[in-house]
Amino acid sequence: MKAIFNSDIDESIKTLEIKDDKFHHLVRVLRAEENESILILNGKGFLGYGKIQTISKKDALIEISNFEIKTDTRRVTVFAAVPKQDTADLLLRQAIELNIRELIFVETEYSHKSRMRLDRFLKIVESAIIQANNAFSIDFPRVIGMDDFIKIAGKIEVLTLIEPKHFEDTQVKTNFATPFDAIFIGPEGGFSQREAKLLHKSTSSISIAGPIMRFETALPFALGMIYSKD
Repeated sequence: MKAIFNSDIDESIKTLEIKDDKFHHLVRVLRAEENESILILNGKGFLGYGKIQTISKKDALIEISNFEIKTDTRRVTVFAAVPKQDTADLLLRQAIELNIRELIFVETEYSHKSRMRLDRFLKIVESAIIQANNAFSIDFPRVIGMDDFIKIAGKIEVLTLIEPKHFEDTQVKTNFATPFDAIFIGPEGGFSQREAKLLHKSTSSISIAGPIMRFETALPFALGMIYSKD
């Protein structure tokens, strides 16, 4: 369903005026027309169902006839070694599409040093929410160190993907204790030996014999493992 994002919308608003960039996206990109049904999302669980009443050269008017409030049932947090910018962009989109509760970046010995700008984050998340019709957004990813991650991992169940070289052989190694609360995906350069030893002790580690996965492959793979155990 064609959708728009408005962080300020709630159940008290019955009519919504669309202008500027949102108007351009609605009319020029989505090619919405008068009398067409539209979904309005605020990223906080609100889903408004409306219809476009009028479209002028500079704005559009939407009448909201119904709404529902979704309960947030997301439970999985994704920890990821700080990635390069384009990978971070993709992870944000996947976090929305795969219904991730929180995305946290971890500084490791081989992770990137890049940092995401807030304006870029907001733009990507808004686009992803509209594309996925997801009722929920995520917070701006915080960055923590490996020591802080180890402390957190001591309180929750974390599934970590580790390169085969950090195991004694190349067989699949698992130490499952379900349900998992989180996933940790390492840097493109892999974990250091010191980090791998820490992760073995504090998380459930798994290594897959085969090609090294990219971030965008590892995340849905790990999520599939988690949900298959539910």
